[in-house]
Amino acid sequence: MPQARSDQPTPWGFSPSQRLVLIVLALGLLIAAVILAISHRAYIPAPYTQEGSRTDFLLVGIDPNAASVYELMMLPQIGLGRAREIVAYRQRVLQSNPSSPVFMSAQDLLQVRGIGRALMNQMQPHLRFPAAPDMSVVSPAPATAPTAPISAPASMPASAPAP
Repeated sequence: MPQARSDQPTPWGFSPSQRLVLIVLALGLLIAAVILAISHRAYIPAPYTQEGSRTDFLLVGIDPNAASVYELMMLPQIGLGRAREIVAYRQRVLQSNPSSPVFMSAQDLLQVRGIGRALMNQMQPHLRFPAAPDMSVVSPAPATAPTAPISAPASMPASAPAP
């Protein structure tokens, strides 16, 4: 049986020296990928941290009727573009009807381009809305002054000297 020369290709199409070069290249790429993964770790904090200015703001809630673009960007999944869309929609509606708030509930945000039901559900715990006026409560009638004069109690004499 004739012995194959080292430069002759094998059934896979690569000579032993070519296979060695491929193995060295593959190991080099693997080592580079591991080094990059270790040096560029991604850290995602928990949604409710105990510290920071954003935490207090989100726990109180953001009113989309009064919030600025940058305040709206604190909401989950809201970037600069969506925050600008919310403010632009709010300004358009206020031009036509300035007497009432634009957003009375989270459902009203579905009218803004780029906000769907899933995004609205993510934002809802961080939003607050103005209380709707309750028309069923009737205000009490104003109290009227008594018509009869108030007399002195029976235990006090009418002509008692002032102390």
